[in-house]
Amino acid sequence: MADRPLLITLMAFFGILFAILGILVGIALAGIGGLLSIATLEELTLPTPGIPIALLGYLSLGLTVVGLVVIIFAFLFLLVARGFWVGSEWSRILALILFGLSAISNIYGLYDAGSIVEGTVVSLVIALLFLFYLTRRHVVEFFN
Repeated sequence: MADRPLLITLMAFFGILFAILGILVGIALAGIGGLLSIATLEELTLPTPGIPIALLGYLSLGLTVVGLVVIIFAFLFLLVARGFWVGSEWSRILALILFGLSAISNIYGLYDAGSIVEGTVVSLVIALLFLFYLTRRHVVEFFN
């Protein structure tokens, strides 16, 4: 097996860090959603009068679902990062798919916004750079 390229090492390391952060954020979101659902079920006195209980119910469900989705994607990040660390070809292919979807999403975001949005442009450039890098010969050789 070829030596691991430095950028792949960095991607694996930061991928693990972001995955751990994502799992913690997902747990926090799902936990807040759960607490809101308890408050909704018990119909506790609300700190801001005028918010309907049904709205809190929808908010709690939404936060819980978003938290669970964040946790799922964080575990995918963790798998890809581990695959990058050991040089698994499936992790490179999955990363190509995810960066490709990110690029498509960012292009759509630019089209939908009707103007240049700095964050979207930066995300698009990063996704395209990673797509380019993951198809370079020395990187492909490492994963094969």
